[in-house]
Amino acid sequence: IVLDGLKLVLKQYPEFEIIGHARNGETVLNALTQIQPDILILDLNLPDMDGLTVLEKIRKVNKEIQL
Repeated sequence: IVLDGLKLVLKQYPEFEIIGHARNGETVLNALTQIQPDILILDLNLPDMDGLTVLEKIRKVNKEIQL
């Protein structure tokens, strides 16, 4: 529900383009090998791993990303 609501709000602003979404940490990590978002909104309570673990894994793969 929160994801759908957030997407609805962001679609009202033409300066934002939603280029992807994921419902778990593994999907986030896989998606980041294909896309390079300017902003990543990450839930800390994901079903397969917590958001802090996802952030640590992102940092290991891409040292240039701003967290």
